[in-house]
Amino acid sequence: MSAPRNFIPMHHRMPIVFGPFPGPRQAFDGGARDGSKTSNVEAFITLTVPQSSIVDLLPPGFRFQRPGDHGYITVAAKRLDNLQWLGGRGYNLLSVYVHGIEYTAPEDGKVYQGTYLPVLWESMADPIISGREELGYPKLFANLDIARPTEESYSMKASWEGSQFADFSVGGLPRISTPVSFSAVMPSRPETSKRLSPEALCHIVLRTTPDNFDRMIDYYLIVLGGTVSHESHRLCFMTYDHEHHRIAVIKDPNACPRPETGMQAGLHHTAFGFPTLQDLATSYEEKKAAGIVPDWCVNHGISTSMYYQDPDGNGIEFQVDNFDSASEAVAFMESDAFAENPVGVDFDPDEFVRRVRGGEDERLIKARPNIGPRDRR
Repeated sequence: MSAPRNFIPMHHRMPIVFGPFPGPRQAFDGGARDGSKTSNVEAFITLTVPQSSIVDLLPPGFRFQRPGDHGYITVAAKRLDNLQWLGGRGYNLLSVYVHGIEYTAPEDGKVYQGTYLPVLWESMADPIISGREELGYPKLFANLDIARPTEESYSMKASWEGSQFADFSVGGLPRISTPVSFSAVMPSRPETSKRLSPEALCHIVLRTTPDNFDRMIDYYLIVLGGTVSHESHRLCFMTYDHEHHRIAVIKDPNACPRPETGMQAGLHHTAFGFPTLQDLATSYEEKKAAGIVPDWCVNHGISTSMYYQDPDGNGIEFQVDNFDSASEAVAFMESDAFAENPVGVDFDPDEFVRRVRGGEDERLIKARPNIGPRDRR
């Protein structure tokens, strides 16, 4: 039997391995790898570039979330070391990320937004093969030479067969301990010139109906442990610290009660902080004894929080920061875990008090469990 004239011979490929694919995510027996001893050092630069210069990097159907003159890309160089699946060896990576990209799925019209990785160079074949097979990453091989003359500097030269195609060098780098997710590097608004910022948020003034005036004053004195610094027939100033007032309530005969149905536009909630979980537990117990209980308790990841509603329906948050510094909190907010679940994980307040009073390590209580995607309360 002869082949038809338009017959094109097929090129068949044998599988690389039989059975579980060994790599960074799974071992030879199919179990998960222990990556706890892996170390990495990464440096990156985020640049503003003309969208016209990077639009050709996007596949068909991908587009910028905010079409305009400029877009954002990140060039990142990384060194991974002490990898269990490579017998303690390591390798280098050079990545290019395009931020602010979206794609509409044709089958259901769902819009996906995030950061697109058009290319990732690596200096070893093993991770290239496993990454292509398991993750679908567009990986290529390159010779990636890293130099760190000082603790605050980082440079990488990328080449292939002696032809250099990239030279990455930065200095004056701050060290952060939490890995950065480049899905959140893109500024959410166009950059503006720096202006003088206020020194502090001083106080909040609430307008209420005549019927709720006294109830609002009593409520805030209880939940804040406050005192009255001035009160008249239509105005009350209250404080709980060195400031002359932090909360003010105005009685306005023209004020309208909050609608019972629907979500009214305006202030969502006001947040107050405590230094320790012990203080948050004490605050909860004191309010509960006065008949005031939270309507939502949640570990946001960046904070452990309890939410209440005042007599007018305004939201109030009492929180404890889960990280020791703002930079650590920001790093968590830039992580994949926060991108997947920016809302948090609910908890029972009485169980929370039991754990705190039982002497459990605060770091364990503050650690947010992983429950998968969540985008609303």
